Amino acid sequence: MRETTEPNIYQTDHTQTPEIFILIQEHKNEEAKKHLKHNPSEIFLKGWMDNTPLHIASLSGNFEMVKYLLHKGANVNSERSGIYATPLCWADNYEIAKYLLEKGATMNDRELFCATQENKAEIVDLLLSNGAKIDKQEPQYLKCKSIECVKIYLKHKIELNGCDENKSNLLHKLAWLDLPEVFDFVYKNGCEWKKDSSSRTPYYLAKQGRCESILNHFEKYYSEIISNKVTHLSTENYHYERIFFIKENLLKLSTFIALTKNSNLVKYSKSGNEIIVNQIINIDVPTIRNFTFDYQGNIIVPTGDNKLLIIEEESFKHTKTITLPKDLVLDQITYLPSRSLYIGSSQNWEIVLLSENFEIISKTKAEDGTLSPKTNHNNLIAFDSYDQETYFNLYHLKEDLSVQFIHCFFKEWNNTSSGFAFNSSEFAVSFPNELEYYLFKHDTITKIWEMDISKYHSKHALSYLAFKDEKVILIGKGKTILFIDKQEKKILKEIQLDLVNEIRNLYIDESKENLIIYTDNEVKLILL
Repeated sequence: MRETTEPNIYQTDHTQTPEIFILIQEHKNEEAKKHLKHNPSEIFLKGWMDNTPLHIASLSGNFEMVKYLLHKGANVNSERSGIYATPLCWADNYEIAKYLLEKGATMNDRELFCATQENKAEIVDLLLSNGAKIDKQEPQYLKCKSIECVKIYLKHKIELNGCDENKSNLLHKLAWLDLPEVFDFVYKNGCEWKKDSSSRTPYYLAKQGRCESILNHFEKYYSEIISNKVTHLSTENYHYERIFFIKENLLKLSTFIALTKNSNLVKYSKSGNEIIVNQIINIDVPTIRNFTFDYQGNIIVPTGDNKLLIIEEESFKHTKTITLPKDLVLDQITYLPSRSLYIGSSQNWEIVLLSENFEIISKTKAEDGTLSPKTNHNNLIAFDSYDQETYFNLYHLKEDLSVQFIHCFFKEWNNTSSGFAFNSSEFAVSFPNELEYYLFKHDTITKIWEMDISKYHSKHALSYLAFKDEKVILIGKGKTILFIDKQEKKILKEIQLDLVNEIRNLYIDESKENLIIYTDNEVKLILL
């Protein structure tokens, strides 16, 4: 007898289940054997997902039928659809797994994945003892959910520090699963507390998942690790890191603080025609969007949690931690001196106003996800926003401190705003191929003009804006800076820059004499 290759009704209709499958699942073994005696070809019958009787027997823990089917010629390595293909993947218990191996079952990495995921420690031990290999790209032990299962891997001298494609290790997985006891055991056996590719620690991941048991456990037993440690770094041989946000200290002009890719704060100062690095600190926080200066010039750093760090600007020392209400999580904060308040937000799509003493004034649901805001002196706020794409949303902070959504600068997919700059109650917005100029008056926006900028190339279809003065708009696109007269709607001049990569943003200082340009690989100062 041989396996048939022609599709049957059971393979094409998931509502149909072969009688032999039901008999095996229900351990009606004598009836199953009698059925197969009259229908011997059904030893090779395939059902939905190409399951065979041997898969069903293995999965349902029916050892008697596993032995019977193999004795009658069933293929010990018959494959069903999906990544967990063989009967060995689905072995319900040690006895069946051992027998399948004795009868010639072969292994790839899937059998060990399945046994670990199902927390079948005895089978994990059996597979490792029989030569199962660890997948270097996504180690199977990342599926461990019990101390017993972890102990098996340790017994086989397997280190537990591997990561998946997102750089999440076993501590991340256990934090997300809310398993504090298993977490402790793994941590004490050498698994490192680290950040994943999104800069999330196990603690931050547990916060995102609202895993209360392990969050309480972290606060009780891991308080030092989760304390947002601030570390001073040497400026010698500093290698530029991608800047995500930069801001001048208005109480100490020509001093700029930059937030970089790895949660470093880098202090730059102007020296002639360059800006140089003076100090660097690393802050142990997940991904944050920005920071701000308070009215005294201190740096206020959100933590992606319910805490704010106060950094003294001159010494770059962490001087104080502000603890907010437990449910108030901020990853960006901006001080509005004209209103003597802070505006903050986080990934929960909520805009929060705080007093100078960090008391909650109000909360407003954001129209979309919020990154970091740009503000003017007339209480307009443009949030770099997201919902699959990124674009700018305009809000109005009213006299009664309510926050009103005004407009979304999104045209269509692949045609969204990437640049935004205020000029009092007017503002410019850039799209991949257009620059648009608007006026906000009486709670209404009016487009004054638009300009075609499609001839200037950017491989990422991005452009960035700043105002040199009340009359001249600066636009950075690709490796070009354009000077545009906003009244005449014409290009005054263009500068081709010698850059390694395309412009990622512009920042003009308070004096309007210095333009900072940063890319993925460099930061440059241009004298205007």
